[in-house]
Amino acid sequence: MASTIQFRVDPLERQLYERVAKNRGVSISDLIRDAVRKDIEAPPRGELNLTLSPALATAVLDKAARLGRSSDELVAALVRDHLDGLTNADLNDDERRARARERARELLNG
Repeated sequence: MASTIQFRVDPLERQLYERVAKNRGVSISDLIRDAVRKDIEAPPRGELNLTLSPALATAVLDKAARLGRSSDELVAALVRDHLDGLTNADLNDDERRARARERARELLNG
């Protein structure tokens, strides 16, 4: 089964990747695939395809790198530890912001 992963990057960053790929004599796709191979391999126990904003994906990859872990380990731990506490209110941006404003008022008012 084939999968497609797309990365959206700044045009100047893309030029850098193209230059590195050309210097190494490989395609830009091969360069990126080799760089993130560990992160895009599906674990043997299952596969979960996620669509994340570039900022959130970068945050996940950065945190995993700082911890010396793979991104799939990090996502698995997040899902395992926080899935039960997730509610519809967490998925609704307006409700989440309202809760944050209310919590900020509580903290400011003592």
